[in-house]
Amino acid sequence: MKLGDKRKLMTNQVLVATDRAELTRAGILPFDAGANVFLSTLAGKTDRTRELYSHSLEEFFTWLQDRGIEGVNAIRPIDLVDYRNLWADREQAGEYKASTIANRLVALRRFLERMAAEGFLHPRITQDFIRTYLASPKTVSGRLPVYLERDEIQALLSVITDPRDQALFTLALGAGLRVSELVGLHLGDIRPLSDGAAILEVRRGKGGKARSFKIPHRAMRPLTDYVHHSGRTWRRQADLDTWLFPGNNGTALHRSWVNKLLGRYVRKAAIEKPVHPHTLRHTFATHYVASGGNPAALAEILGHANLQTVMVYVHLGRMLRGDTYEAEWLNGA
Repeated sequence: MKLGDKRKLMTNQVLVATDRAELTRAGILPFDAGANVFLSTLAGKTDRTRELYSHSLEEFFTWLQDRGIEGVNAIRPIDLVDYRNLWADREQAGEYKASTIANRLVALRRFLERMAAEGFLHPRITQDFIRTYLASPKTVSGRLPVYLERDEIQALLSVITDPRDQALFTLALGAGLRVSELVGLHLGDIRPLSDGAAILEVRRGKGGKARSFKIPHRAMRPLTDYVHHSGRTWRRQADLDTWLFPGNNGTALHRSWVNKLLGRYVRKAAIEKPVHPHTLRHTFATHYVASGGNPAALAEILGHANLQTVMVYVHLGRMLRGDTYEAEWLNGA
């Protein structure tokens, strides 16, 4: 039986009387039960709208089942990221019009917002997360970058006990560096300031361009501890010429090693989404805007000549921003 037919068999009155425990089987909310809860709210919509929403949900549920997801409350944050990017790829390939994709995603957004309000979704799938990752192509084009949320950042940093690795990944999160720029730093490229912050100089960024910018003291603090732990100081010229993050043989860390190292910590922190060093750059940029950062300044920090390049972060950041939003690892005294 199709979802649309099932919807006709259930009324709002029945749904109100249905206990939450009766909607679930062994802790899993079946897709059809979740759809019925949602579709019952569309009484004032046209038959065409209800049919469109029903079809959009059926398509989403089929896609989820192909991934081994068997119920509404088993949906993971990464599933929504991947589904949105799937539609972005389809639009780019010319398979669907932007308006068609927008309609599909509107239906899905409204369904998930209802499920979140009912408490049926993964705790990380908040209303803001839904609106951010299921934005239509008319709002933001292309694939949305994957970034870490605040609780995921705290989880990641909390499992890193090695001083070098703590400094390495805190700096990546606090400065938005490309991994090649990160491993290419010398100690002398960091100039500590009296307020605990520092000026970071990227001698050769993408395209051979140099840039410098201030990094906050919270990103600097683990770096200071690590440098002192390694027996170095910013007062000796011989130390300034050393690699900031040397490997066991004294040479600079390789990019592939940083990727493997990050993967270990991501698994230890039980973060579900795919995380690579560039994800930390996306994370910095998104939370920089969410904390009220200026897009033009962000473009300078990231080393982008074209302001348009950072607009996707503006979209994501504004979705996260609240009146008291603060990215603790970026801001504050």
